[in-house]
Amino acid sequence: TKFESEWAEPFDKGMIEEDEFYTFGDARETVVKQYLHGEINHLAYDDDDVMVGKKTLKGAASAVYFIAPKDFTKEKITKIAENIPSYINKLRDYKEGNGAMYYDYVNIKVPMIMDETKIDVLSAELNGGHSGLANGFKVRDSITNKGEEKLYINDITQFARFKLDDKGVRAEAVTEIKGETAEAPVEDPTELNIECTQPFFVVVVSNGVICFITFIGY
Repeated sequence: TKFESEWAEPFDKGMIEEDEFYTFGDARETVVKQYLHGEINHLAYDDDDVMVGKKTLKGAASAVYFIAPKDFTKEKITKIAENIPSYINKLRDYKEGNGAMYYDYVNIKVPMIMDETKIDVLSAELNGGHSGLANGFKVRDSITNKGEEKLYINDITQFARFKLDDKGVRAEAVTEIKGETAEAPVEDPTELNIECTQPFFVVVVSNGVICFITFIGY
């Protein structure tokens, strides 16, 4: 899976500055990151748990959603992760009364991201109780090289890369499976400032469909 797109309106490269980022975990250490600053779409969502903003990409129904939690306990982060589609829908399918609102200004402060991950999917699934992957299976008639011998999956690894900068986003994921036999100024403007200086989620939507989700906790 691969996705790449430029921002409809790029960030101002001249406004990039260094600042601290508070990492996820019990230690809550800080690291220095290069931050982008700018205005994003006027429609945003804000409640007791999160702030959600959206920046449009070039291309049909494509955008990046920034989901900034206000509480960083593991339980709260897990709950927010489970509700990501609901947060996206509040902006993508906006209806009056769903909690989202239009602001005169929505400002974002977000670090530039160059993230690479390698996940042992098989171990994670087995540890989660999905033992079916450990059982052998016969190749179906529709697959070439069919036979009576059972096949066993001994490794499922997912490699993912995610890049976000002033120009746009690039995301790609490869899953490897191994087997073996065996606007103008206004008075009193409404404004929302989303500062992603602590762990947050980034969601990429292309053609109206969520195609990548990444959690940035450094």
